[in-house]
Amino acid sequence: MTALLKHLLEFFLSLRTTLWFLGGLLFLLLAGAFVMPGQEEFQYLHSMPLFEWLQKQPFRITWWLWGVIAVLSILTVNTLFCSIESIFKKRKVTQWLLLISPQIIHIGFLFMLLAHLLSALGGSQEFAAAREGSLIKIDGDDQLLRVGSINTRFDYINQIKPPPLVVVRVIWFDLWIHYHR
Repeated sequence: MTALLKHLLEFFLSLRTTLWFLGGLLFLLLAGAFVMPGQEEFQYLHSMPLFEWLQKQPFRITWWLWGVIAVLSILTVNTLFCSIESIFKKRKVTQWLLLISPQIIHIGFLFMLLAHLLSALGGSQEFAAAREGSLIKIDGDDQLLRVGSINTRFDYINQIKPPPLVVVRVIWFDLWIHYHR
């Protein structure tokens, strides 16, 4: 059992593992670039959370997405293990910035993966007509969002009037939602 754990640890701490799985990720994404355009099911990909959509689609067209998820999971574990090992190896470094600077990139990568995971688990996209002070019900939830203010700015580039940039301030965890109309 100890030999197996040691082998797994060496596997996840290896830079070679990272490079092979990044190559595999590129291959899977390239395969997806050829599979996606030929399948009508992908037109509905952004209408619901990714994992919900994946469960409803046949494996013959989503195999590459499942592979991407598996490879990204392995890369996540690999990144965590390598970051922890790097900090332990460099813990005697007197300059804190030298110790932490590579880990900032790794943390950013992990935060991006976490954000995509949360979106894939429960993200939704809705269109709603709103005005200042109106309440909007979140799909599948009993919470309401109150639109605090709507500010519209117009920018002009070379005498051409682009579509307005609409900024909606929603009073719910005091989030700012920006979108183009």
